[in-house]
Amino acid sequence: LSVAPSLSICAAEESFCTALALVEELESSQPTSSEISNIWIKGQHLLLSGRAHTNIGASILELFQSGGMSSALNTIHRHRNMAQLSKALNHFNKAIASTGELRKNAMAIMNNANAKSISIYNAGRTWASEAVHHSYDAIELRSLASRHCGTCLWKLDRINEAKNVLLNAVSTSDLFELVDREGLKAEVIFGALCEGYWSAMLLAELSTHTWESISFLSKSELAKGEEMVLMMSDAMKRAAQISEDFHSFAKKFSLDDSINKYSIATRDQIEKEEESIREVWNKRKNDSKKKSHECLETTSQLASKRCCWGYTEPRRLSTSNKTNLRQR
Repeated sequence: LSVAPSLSICAAEESFCTALALVEELESSQPTSSEISNIWIKGQHLLLSGRAHTNIGASILELFQSGGMSSALNTIHRHRNMAQLSKALNHFNKAIASTGELRKNAMAIMNNANAKSISIYNAGRTWASEAVHHSYDAIELRSLASRHCGTCLWKLDRINEAKNVLLNAVSTSDLFELVDREGLKAEVIFGALCEGYWSAMLLAELSTHTWESISFLSKSELAKGEEMVLMMSDAMKRAAQISEDFHSFAKKFSLDDSINKYSIATRDQIEKEEESIREVWNKRKNDSKKKSHECLETTSQLASKRCCWGYTEPRRLSTSNKTNLRQR
């Protein structure tokens, strides 16, 4: 990575930090009130705060992945890189937490006596409609932050945590419940739905790359490979389910343009890809076992030759062999 892009990423991170500070300042000065307008403003602060945390974390992660952080193998640099990844992870966790608070806040708006009155901030929307849009914003932001969060966890070698986060980046049932509620259009939900799909496919990619790097020199490595293949399979199944939901939903609401826009593979395509990856894995595993068997045979033959050459330790020789060696 050249110096200029690194500086650009650092500048972006600084800007997002400034934005976060401004939101926190506004949040601290906001009066506590049960008025519906103030409840909505609180939701806006939660949304903006969550986005800022996500962008800060994404900037740190981007700097790490693009090589802007030192890739030196010495302990000091490794600790420094891990500390930066942990810092990014902390921001993603805060973003995810803010989405939970945002959804609770949206529910408070829905339950307010003035929910059906017109919003003073968006003409043409009721407060209930504002609440539904906040609910969607929370789901979309959570799915995006979860994908980045899973990446950080994986790089920190917290594999099972990464798997859990990436497979549960989005709840399709929560999304579908929002459609056609208070004016939320069907095509709006595709952003969050696709984030869930991409999170699952990311897990499939990470697990596949892991077993591809295995040398198959030990049983533990083979077991690790099997674990990664199973993880890849779980990820592909999750992606296939989201894909099926996506295509069925698009067909139901005649949203063919969305299918072309997002290029989500079909269930059949995903299942064929999973089968193809498994075939490669099984071939490599079988080839490894064959080579291992050949290696054992060769080792056995060499051991036999060493015995004939007289290299075997004397204490393991029979009396007849000792006699033969003396005669030589």
